[in-house]
Amino acid sequence: MEDFKFKLKGLIQKKSYQIPVVSPNSSYYLSDQIEDEFDEKKEDKINETQYEDKTSDEDLVKNIEPIFFTDDGSVDMFQYELENLKDNIDNVEELQKNMKTLTAQHQAVCKQVVDLINLKQDQFNSQFEEFQEIQSQLSTSLLLCRSTRTKLSYANNLYTTSSLKILSTFRRRNVTLDLLKSLNSIKALLQTEHKLNQLLLEENYPSAISLILDCTQVTHSQGLKHFSCIAALSNKLQDTLVMTEEYLDEVLSKICIQFKSDIYSKLQVAYTLLGKSRVAVDQLLMHFTSTVHNTAFSITQQYVDKTYLSGPKKQYGDLCKCIDDNKVLACLLTLCKSMWTILKNYHQVVRWHEKNTCAPEKSDPDDFERNLNEQYVQQKLQGGFTRLWNDVQGRVSILILSSTLSGFKFDDFLQMLAIVHKLTLIGEEFCSSDSMELHNSIKTQSSNYFAKYHTKCLDELRIFLENEAWISFPFCFQYFVESRPKATLSNLSAKFERPQAKS
Repeated sequence: MEDFKFKLKGLIQKKSYQIPVVSPNSSYYLSDQIEDEFDEKKEDKINETQYEDKTSDEDLVKNIEPIFFTDDGSVDMFQYELENLKDNIDNVEELQKNMKTLTAQHQAVCKQVVDLINLKQDQFNSQFEEFQEIQSQLSTSLLLCRSTRTKLSYANNLYTTSSLKILSTFRRRNVTLDLLKSLNSIKALLQTEHKLNQLLLEENYPSAISLILDCTQVTHSQGLKHFSCIAALSNKLQDTLVMTEEYLDEVLSKICIQFKSDIYSKLQVAYTLLGKSRVAVDQLLMHFTSTVHNTAFSITQQYVDKTYLSGPKKQYGDLCKCIDDNKVLACLLTLCKSMWTILKNYHQVVRWHEKNTCAPEKSDPDDFERNLNEQYVQQKLQGGFTRLWNDVQGRVSILILSSTLSGFKFDDFLQMLAIVHKLTLIGEEFCSSDSMELHNSIKTQSSNYFAKYHTKCLDELRIFLENEAWISFPFCFQYFVESRPKATLSNLSAKFERPQAKS
């Protein structure tokens, strides 16, 4: 009994059959195994044959429990069978019957497997031939790929070499173009002075300043700093800029003598490009002041005898004292005309700024600096009215006070009064000034003139009275005093009224 248990356990623990790859000429490989199994129990051969006759292979396969078809490796088939037989472990007949059933099911499955293999043998052969053909094609493709890779590697080397040559040539071309561009820039910088002089002669001051600024920016660029001549050109451009600013200042000074709207507009644009709008108005006010002084000095010098001009340079007041009495009136008239011209030019400058000043826009922050500069210019120009007029009346007052008017004829004295009066009216209209300095000077000279004039008239009257023959005339003194006509200021002015000379 124990021997039978060991045999049954050994049968159950046998490994499952592996289905080998069957060649076209292979036979049933399981036949020997089946015969060996049947030889073990010869006495049961008759019973097995009867059992196979009763049960077909399909029924056997259908009766196989599903657990035998699972692929789960965790399921233990042998343990499963032992669990099923644990109740009948002592019943030999039942164990033999169960063993026969399992053996028959195993044979049926093996038979169906073999049948299926034989059924698919032709298909297997055709697919195997296709596999061999694919293998041959893959070998050919492999050779072709290797050959192609070799040729590509050779072409890549050639392409890399050619590309490097092309890149090197292209780099040299770019370097040459950059060098040519730099040389052209240096050539343009060298020709800047000639072009600048031409622009200044054409009175195109904004273009001249723009040219200098552009050239200065070029000299500071990174592409030209490695040239040794750039430093010298930069210094030269700086000197040229200084000389150009001096030239602009000279042209600005001429505005005081003769105002031209187009030239002044160009000057303002040029100073704006330089960022010196405030400096320009300060320089302009200084030029007006110096023009007043220089004009008064030069006009006075024209009416002074050359003998007085020898020696050290004299001051303006000393020159006024050297003018002959018969030239004072002409000098005063010429001086007033020149001062009026300067005042007129200043007034035109102010009008130009009022006309070309834009209204400030609070919403535009970019124009804040420009509006601030315009406000500064307007404040300076408005303050310049009074200062310029004070300079003018100061020059005229010095001439009047330095002159000796005792030798003037009465008509010439009246003409001088008319000129000064006209000048005071101009000052009142120019800056609403009361011209007290002029009034005081002419008042002083008028007092001196009339004092000397009355003294001279009294001397003439004395001589006349001493040299004439006189007789007594009887009359009533009371009657004479009451009947004589009253002398009034209107009567005196009617007698001495003269036509006023034009200023």
